[in-house]
Amino acid sequence: MTFGTGLLKRKILSRGTESGSAVNLIPRAAASATVILFLRTDIWQQVSFNDRNKMSQDIGYLLWADEQLVTVIEARIKSSSGDESADWYSVFFDGEMRQRARSSTYILKRTMGRPRDIFAYASFALEEAKRAGHESVLAEDIYASESRFSRHVLDELTDEIAPSVSDFASVLATLKALNRRSFGWSDWFEKAGAQGLDESEARQALEQLFEASVVGVLEVGGGGGGSRSRYRYQDNYLQPREDALMQVHLAVTKELGLKDS
Repeated sequence: MTFGTGLLKRKILSRGTESGSAVNLIPRAAASATVILFLRTDIWQQVSFNDRNKMSQDIGYLLWADEQLVTVIEARIKSSSGDESADWYSVFFDGEMRQRARSSTYILKRTMGRPRDIFAYASFALEEAKRAGHESVLAEDIYASESRFSRHVLDELTDEIAPSVSDFASVLATLKALNRRSFGWSDWFEKAGAQGLDESEARQALEQLFEASVVGVLEVGGGGGGSRSRYRYQDNYLQPREDALMQVHLAVTKELGLKDS
């Protein structure tokens, strides 16, 4: 996300300064106390100030691997059930779903590497299972809750991106007009123009979507064959390329009505 105004940047810098001041207020007897400021990576990358690089030795990155995200849900399952041997498949469907994916993989592919995403999807699926009178979360419950999850993610992203884009309704309309997850650079500008966005606005909107990981790069072929999508949350140095196919993240395709091709 790019900040819409300099005011928000100044607020972030102010919080950093306050954190440093708080450390100086801690009595020496409690010197082991630490003040920690949490920032999203995309926000940190856009904050600029003198000697910024000197802080690199004091920065740690909180990254979640897929197996760690599953473990977070399993910890909740163990706590709720009181059964320390319970795992993901004690609650969720243990079999093949579409594209031969297991339930954990199916859900993870539709999240953006954040605990809050997998919590949301898992909660929606559990609610659907209870509504249907199922004793555990079946494949059909996961499918049925996908639209709700997709809408949830899109609403969150709208809150984040809309203040930085002049006409976000037209941006969403452009995404829907693509009809498919995969699209080329020229496709985007053609569809954006049809929605009333000029070239500059269309470019800015695409950059915002890329920063928010709504859109990523489709990497085709390679040593292992096949193709895969890469998003900014997976690679901080990933950049959109005019010669590459772009792909909309599975987290929002259901709500946008895009075909997976």
